[in-house]
Amino acid sequence: ARVDSLTQRVDSLTVQMEVLTSRVDSLAEAQRRTEETVRRLLIDVGELKGDSLERKYREKAAVYFGRLLRKASMLPFEELRDMVDRGVDEGRLTEEEAEDVMECDLVVRGLSKDGRGMEEYLLVEVSWGIGVTDVERALRRAEVLGKLGLEVVPVVAGRGIASEARDLAVERGVVVVIDGKIWFRP
Repeated sequence: ARVDSLTQRVDSLTVQMEVLTSRVDSLAEAQRRTEETVRRLLIDVGELKGDSLERKYREKAAVYFGRLLRKASMLPFEELRDMVDRGVDEGRLTEEEAEDVMECDLVVRGLSKDGRGMEEYLLVEVSWGIGVTDVERALRRAEVLGKLGLEVVPVVAGRGIASEARDLAVERGVVVVIDGKIWFRP
């Protein structure tokens, strides 16, 4: 009778253990789904923050970049499109270069403050956290736009900058704007 009782208890514990294992497996799967959802939300929030910051720089281009240029104003993308298309038609730019420039965050046009009063353009890449790729992209796109015979200054703008990006910007003469204030100007 004791052996039968112990056997029943072991069987009961085995069933309970299987139920607990199943519940733990369910919880682990729920945790995995939660982690995936949080990961996607973090990406979405990052994109929203970046989009919001870009919009802020576009809307206040005259304010933020008026410290670099007189009569600063954002160049409408339609005008930029016309300029790069003309550059392609004239053989100054390749189609790939034109499309790369068109993916910039904004271009600001104004007059230089160095006393010459020459028309200048700022090619601006905006990123919440400025990294090396942002600096490289600003340099590359400014160089391409310069092939049209324009005075173009590469600019990166954001809420903060990584030390490697800061060093590259200083080394290569890229203007750095943090929170709407000029942090570095060559």
